Amino acid sequence: MLWLALSLGTTSFAQSEKRHLREGNRHYDREEYAKAADAYGKSTESKPDYYKGRFNQGNALYRIGDFDSAIGTYDAAGRLASDKAQRANAFYNQGNTYMELKQWDKAIQSYKQVLKMNPTDEEARYNLAYAQKMLQEQQSEGGSENQEQQEEQEQQEQEPSEDDQEQQQQPREQQLSNEQMEQLLKALEQQEQKVQEKVQEQQLPAKPSKTDKDW
Repeated sequence: MLWLALSLGTTSFAQSEKRHLREGNRHYDREEYAKAADAYGKSTESKPDYYKGRFNQGNALYRIGDFDSAIGTYDAAGRLASDKAQRANAFYNQGNTYMELKQWDKAIQSYKQVLKMNPTDEEARYNLAYAQKMLQEQQSEGGSENQEQQEEQEQQEQEPSEDDQEQQQQPREQQLSNEQMEQLLKALEQQEQKVQEKVQEQQLPAKPSKTDKDW
């Protein structure tokens, strides 16, 4: 998705920043994303509040997989945005970057910001629902693990101490071993059921990122 450029300036600074922006765009079109990120960075050196330089640099960083840096760059672009549309684009791409890192809670917050500024953005709404679904699954899996750990701890507390008499210790150990086998079988059955449910469940992928350049 392409956005129209802002009005052209006439100062030497404007000429310098736009020259680096055009250079970055050429590298970006050639899929030379590392060089593009460097050129976009130079465009912001001459003008630190240059939104398009920041935004495009975030896109290039996203393309080379430097997601942590991309997130910070999109955040900076959002602060430099001159209108809601620019801020929404920065938050959207930031949300997609959080999705790549599987940081679903942060992605949710980014998409919510997009919808506050543009309630009609269906791609953001779609990705928000997807991130919420993935976060719910993550929390559900974490809850199962915590429950298993708690059961294991309770089972260990039931084991006899070394002070127990020898004739009582051996039968007790055998009984606990059988209980452990039952619990293990149940856990395996539950895990297998979860796997089958996930295989059968249709999971829709997130929409493509709006990581086209801002010219």
